[in-house]
Amino acid sequence: MVVSLGRVKLIKTEDSGSYFFDDETGDVKLPDFRIVTHDNQSLLVEVKNIAPGQKVRTQRLGREYLDAQLRYAEWTNSRLMWAHYWSALNLWSLVDAAKLGPTGNTVELTLETAMKMSEMRVLGDKLVATTPPLVMSLVADESKPRRTRETDKDKRFAQFTVGKVEFRCGSQPINGGIEQQIAFFLILYGRWQKEPMGTFDSEEKPERIDWVCTPQEQVPGQEFQMVGYLCELYSMLYNVATLGDEGSVQTLWHEPDPGFLAKLIPPDYWDEQHDLPLWLFEMHPS
Repeated sequence: MVVSLGRVKLIKTEDSGSYFFDDETGDVKLPDFRIVTHDNQSLLVEVKNIAPGQKVRTQRLGREYLDAQLRYAEWTNSRLMWAHYWSALNLWSLVDAAKLGPTGNTVELTLETAMKMSEMRVLGDKLVATTPPLVMSLVADESKPRRTRETDKDKRFAQFTVGKVEFRCGSQPINGGIEQQIAFFLILYGRWQKEPMGTFDSEEKPERIDWVCTPQEQVPGQEFQMVGYLCELYSMLYNVATLGDEGSVQTLWHEPDPGFLAKLIPPDYWDEQHDLPLWLFEMHPS
């Protein structure tokens, strides 16, 4: 995900191999990764996965463990960051560990605090928004056989050959190639709910299937609605690539495309008028 966000010069595993330290000054613990960003920030990142069952449970981290990692960060002139993947919500947070307040022998981090303090923007993350609904239509080729059939479970199946694919945003057709690519990605991996809607002719032959994507909750009186963070979109892509239909792990690795998310929406996108209106928000910590 970090490689795809495209804001780093270097990322490497930090907590591997042998090392020596002067234990008279205190213990040290090596975080998972070292990252050097494009603006030359040196970050040490400890990554934690929050299981679905722990959805919004407060995370408690050992104070001695944190102090040992902070000591290592100080010695290497780096900033220690703790990244949490809240898997049930498909959200990432990146928090400066030096700002975590102790509670006795532990350090506590709630989901609410993690989101307020998150610095995912330093890795290139942004929040994407557009105007609902987003619609992808599979239009039938009427020169090829088309039919529908009912099943004993009261389900209706349409069989046809796709003649073309169309996209809409709101009531506006999306015709440009780059806009269609962006819309397709947002439809596949965004957080909006998807509902298929079929259109049939007078002979009950399928004409098209529309996949209509709308936010589950909308901010009233606002033209745009949030589709998701870039990191959130990539995590959904990664899950689709590595998990089976019932959530079982099919593969442990999906090769990243360097800078893919940074290139998805070009920086000069707003220099011209497009069929697909987009908003990008860079979120700063509270």
